[in-house]
Amino acid sequence: MSESLRIPRRVRHELKFRTLSVVSVEDLTPTYRRIVLTGDDLEGFVSPGFDDHVKVFPPRPGEAPVMPTLGPDGPVFPEPRPAARDYTPRAYDPATRRLTLDFVTGHGGPATEWAMTAAPGVQLGVSGPRGSTLVPTAFADHVLIGDETALPAIARGGWRNCPPRPAPRWSSP
Repeated sequence: MSESLRIPRRVRHELKFRTLSVVSVEDLTPTYRRIVLTGDDLEGFVSPGFDDHVKVFPPRPGEAPVMPTLGPDGPVFPEPRPAARDYTPRAYDPATRRLTLDFVTGHGGPATEWAMTAAPGVQLGVSGPRGSTLVPTAFADHVLIGDETALPAIARGGWRNCPPRPAPRWSSP
């Protein structure tokens, strides 16, 4: 097997800041909320790595998202600096321009507070992903470890990239 099949590859993407609107909200469990976002700003959105992340800029209730602008040396943040958190996209459908994010609730913080009050039509600022790490799959085994916040990455492709293997057989003595 070629060693090049085992080397992760980093891919850079153009940084864009997007204002998106909530399409739907679904509570998957009492502490796990799925929010689907849409907007014309999703034109050109790419996320090929299963563990990519976007940065969300949750606005205060009733306010528009406050995001940085793109300067010659990268993002330029306004003062006071807006709250920002990283999230792995659960899914993206370019045909419908719908981005799905899953939020673990109950931990507190600006993104959780926004997610708990999100409803159709509410806006969220989103940037990225700035890049993707394309993880090779040419291994006999993969170990995927994560808490509930890792579920989008695992569901999105981590487990799907594992080679098929026969089911283990258990026997008793």
